[in-house]
Amino acid sequence: MRGNEFLDKMELIDPAYIEAADAKPKKKKNVWGKWGSLAACFCLIVATAIAVPGLLPGDKPEPDPKPGNTIDQANIPDVYPSVDIVPGSVLNGSQDTCVFHYNEASTVLDAARRYIPGYFTEELNSEELAAIIPDRQAAEMTFSGYAGFDGEGTLIDVVLQVDAPFLDNASVSVLFSNDEPIRCCVIPDEPVTSKLNGCDFEIYKWSSNSETFYYDAIGRINGCSVQISYMSSGSDEGQSRIDFEVLADCFTAYKDGKPNLSAIKADAIPEFFDVKLTLSEAQADADFGAYMLGTVPSGYTEESIRRYKDQNKDYLSGLWTNGLADLSWNISAYNENDSARLTSVVQTENYDLSLYPIPRADSVPEELREIVDNPIFDANELTLEAVYMRAYKVDEAGDIDGWRMAFSVKYGDIIVEVRTKGVEPEWVYQQLMNLLEK
Repeated sequence: MRGNEFLDKMELIDPAYIEAADAKPKKKKNVWGKWGSLAACFCLIVATAIAVPGLLPGDKPEPDPKPGNTIDQANIPDVYPSVDIVPGSVLNGSQDTCVFHYNEASTVLDAARRYIPGYFTEELNSEELAAIIPDRQAAEMTFSGYAGFDGEGTLIDVVLQVDAPFLDNASVSVLFSNDEPIRCCVIPDEPVTSKLNGCDFEIYKWSSNSETFYYDAIGRINGCSVQISYMSSGSDEGQSRIDFEVLADCFTAYKDGKPNLSAIKADAIPEFFDVKLTLSEAQADADFGAYMLGTVPSGYTEESIRRYKDQNKDYLSGLWTNGLADLSWNISAYNENDSARLTSVVQTENYDLSLYPIPRADSVPEELREIVDNPIFDANELTLEAVYMRAYKVDEAGDIDGWRMAFSVKYGDIIVEVRTKGVEPEWVYQQLMNLLEK
């Protein structure tokens, strides 16, 4: 979402890169969602599955390209066979039968990823979709998805979104990669293996309540890791399980070397760089240097200054600390996503923290949470009074009691984001006003 084929708990992540690695995929080719990652778990939020049409045994017709880079099944018959899994053609070198053993999970882990330099995504075209869709499909299945690559254009992962009439209110995704599959469920004992069309899979089930059901099947097919993730809400367990088994039967029914990840190539590699700078080098940056701090507060030392650009992010940032105190200064280009956080200084309900007692999750109205968390002021309107309305103190044992604040300021098409703990509001305001002169 995305690469991110390992979990944070494997200690492969560099904390300095979390923001860059966790960026939302940019719609380079209309990517269908925030799946720019090699995730270990897929828990998408949708609702219940309904009537289940049967499987079409044997080979499917040639894929029929559709608008929006989706593929659906051609020549749909009027009558479908039973959804029961029955012997058919030989797939994966074995008779295609499925024996399901469910491992009861006590919980599921959040998806996480390590930092992969230059990770970017591209939407799958119809030819690439055809290389990874299964040989057996349920009625009227449609597919869309994206591929994730590293900064050199090497394929990291492929995420496929699946839809069909019987999945009207269910969420389904399938992850493909050349790496080893990673279990994302916590179970009390060693997992029991299932045999799905001649392939070994581990299947997990988990429910957060009586109406929400999660199923996950993880294994390998023809050397490729495959993870089938299903979630339904507002459904009964029996129906959800039937739907999942239909999907599992389909996505383990490959032959002729498929899923064929070698058919998926990057069209273009976005510009990427990640460079550590000195303060003087940052001030000389052609894009953002004019908005970098001219000086730092007394007693603060430089932790890092970074110039970063990838498919989704383009910024210059600096971090300075003084014991438990810190100052973060981030500069980036203004974009449409920022418009929801723009506020005038007269709209105090958008930024005055004295109106919202801690914990603010309880006091800030839901519709204002994004803007109250990090409002954007026009530099020509910003006042010292507004800065003080963003500043507050917290009496916490073992921490400093200095001012804390977080907000952004717009200078034309540039945004400067300030986050501090322990810096005086007057000092912050003066630095921001100095930028107007530039």
